[in-house]
Amino acid sequence: MLKEGKRTGENYRIAVHKFEEFIGNRNLQFSDITSSVLMKYDEYLRGLHSKRGIGNISDSGVRLYTSKIQAIFNRAKLEYNDEDLGVIRIANNPFAKYKIPKNPITRKRSLTVEQIRAIKSYRVPDNMTGVMLARDVFIMSFIMVGMNSVDMYYVGVPNNGRLEYERRKTMNRRDDRAFISIKVEPELLPYLERYKDSLGDRAFNFFVRYSTHKQFVHKVNAHLKKVGDELGIPDLTLYAARHSWATIARNDCGISLDDVAMCLNHKSGHDVTDTYIKKDWSIIDRNNRKVIDYVLGE
Repeated sequence: MLKEGKRTGENYRIAVHKFEEFIGNRNLQFSDITSSVLMKYDEYLRGLHSKRGIGNISDSGVRLYTSKIQAIFNRAKLEYNDEDLGVIRIANNPFAKYKIPKNPITRKRSLTVEQIRAIKSYRVPDNMTGVMLARDVFIMSFIMVGMNSVDMYYVGVPNNGRLEYERRKTMNRRDDRAFISIKVEPELLPYLERYKDSLGDRAFNFFVRYSTHKQFVHKVNAHLKKVGDELGIPDLTLYAARHSWATIARNDCGISLDDVAMCLNHKSGHDVTDTYIKKDWSIIDRNNRKVIDYVLGE
């Protein structure tokens, strides 16, 4: 998984290390992983302190560790078993009996129109450049249909008035490489100029200001929390821009769920149909214009 360049490869390494800590040695066979072992591991994890040090590991934490073990286990069965030839090197199936905890329903992080306007108009002292950048990045993300931080960090310069990129979160999981094209709306132009990459390698100079994407999003979210505290918006993060765009598009602008999914560059669920239909980016343009006018219009 690491060799394939999976962004989550390090998470798999951490999960294996945690499992080895529980077992007490590193000489594991796949046949050693039984349902009873997994149940004991589940109990062991729940007895550990959470990452934040507040309480113990919850269902989501247990899922984080055990789902990685399951993924590695399933990959191993694909690689080492050959059912057609009757070669079954890994015969056990512990995850048939042990059930990984379900993903908890996450609290919706969408903001109101008034809150988004307040963030945009929030006055930042000139010497607090980090807070100013975080405020701007939030509004930029909203104007760009909730673009993620990693894509904002790497996206290239506009091409014929459009930002075109492959969504890094899902590009390796989709046949279309999660490609999307977004029109540069007039509201984005001041930000494009303010954060312009002087050499023209990328649309924004965030990669010059921050050495890695992880550092970029960490700093942005840290400063956004300060903005949120000032405006009475608890736990404000950049991802709220994406949630807010989607919620306002559906609930306030009457945009269909299928169109919202397309704008967010989600997989449509109509795999066969998608092979027949050429992507029409003007659908995204029209819907984004509706949302921007509704929230940021006069």
